[in-house]
Amino acid sequence: MTTPPPAYPSADGSQLRAKSMALVIAEAARRAVENGKGVSVVQAIVYLDGDEPVISPFGVSHIEAAQNSKYSALPGVASSSLSRNDAEVHTLDWTYTYLSNEKAKGRKPRNIIIDLQGDKGSCNACKIRQDLFRADLNALFPEAASVLNVNYANPGSRQIPAVLGRNVGDVYGDPLAQQRESSYLRDTDPDNPARFYYQSRNSPAGPVWPKALQFMALPQGSPRSDSGSPRPKSPTEPRSLEIRKELQEAFERLKEAQAEENKRRQIFKAVKAQKSNALEALRQYRAQEISKLLASQAYLTLKGQGFDMTSLLKVATQTVDNSPAMQRAEPRIAQVQLRLEAAQAAHGRASQTFIEITNHIRRLTAEHSHLATSNRAPGQHEETAQAASGHDSRDYSVRPSPSGRGRAAL
Repeated sequence: MTTPPPAYPSADGSQLRAKSMALVIAEAARRAVENGKGVSVVQAIVYLDGDEPVISPFGVSHIEAAQNSKYSALPGVASSSLSRNDAEVHTLDWTYTYLSNEKAKGRKPRNIIIDLQGDKGSCNACKIRQDLFRADLNALFPEAASVLNVNYANPGSRQIPAVLGRNVGDVYGDPLAQQRESSYLRDTDPDNPARFYYQSRNSPAGPVWPKALQFMALPQGSPRSDSGSPRPKSPTEPRSLEIRKELQEAFERLKEAQAEENKRRQIFKAVKAQKSNALEALRQYRAQEISKLLASQAYLTLKGQGFDMTSLLKVATQTVDNSPAMQRAEPRIAQVQLRLEAAQAAHGRASQTFIEITNHIRRLTAEHSHLATSNRAPGQHEETAQAASGHDSRDYSVRPSPSGRGRAAL
């Protein structure tokens, strides 16, 4: 029986999930403002052994699923026809295709971790789709230890893991999901509301979505999702139109900033690897030269005259360290160190730009949400209006840490 991998293969796992969730929430907010109705956005992060993680495109609801979609149709499952174009469908299709292509290349990973990142919890039908994907994953790589983590933001302004849908028996999210804490935000931005999120884990022991949960009734008075209900029209005041234009411009800058940040991160990793390789080559050269000296006739003669090995090793080490070859190596290592520091600084500046643009988008979407709430019908409850606006108006801004390492939400 396989067991789940004990940890993420990359130390950047929490930071990567934080950035992904920030972009997922921002994309959902942008489309809500543009279209006048809410959408769901999902993204997958795939870890295969110790390789660089692969990130899927955004899966967005209400976009027609591919004709050859593996997860769109669920014959005999209630509400599946209504959800055939949900965000999860697009992301699961993409992820399965990617893994199938890796297998076709002869890939046999031992550890697989998949983070499914969403701006809200999944409906009943999409829970079943995740079960099917998990079974397909086991069939593709039966020898691999694999885990599917379903991560999603807190719905609305309530600290609860699930809400009832408008259709009887439909539940968005997992009532038994565990609240998780982003270790990255805990260390860099502890006051960020997005520091906490919900996670359901699909482990090899069984499906993450127990069948009983798919049709269970939540306690009376539980908040209901307004998914599928008419949305109020976007405010038409001049400021609202300005916000829409500013959001378009901000998202164009965000795409550029994300590309630049990824580029600078790759450069930093490459230079870091260069330094590591240079130090390792120098270490091996030094050890070989010391061994040669200790095996030379002169040192063997000294040993025969009663010199102890500790003294001989000290003399040999000093001789090698003072040799012309080692003296020439020191400036080269120093130059690599300077390049590493410059690459790290450039990556920090790119990350800071990403943070600033993300915060600007947060402020714009919060302002737009406030305008939509101000225009709600008389007697409409504030929380209902907030849900109808398509996004959460809480401040998800990213506050850079004193070290300048803070980046994104969740």
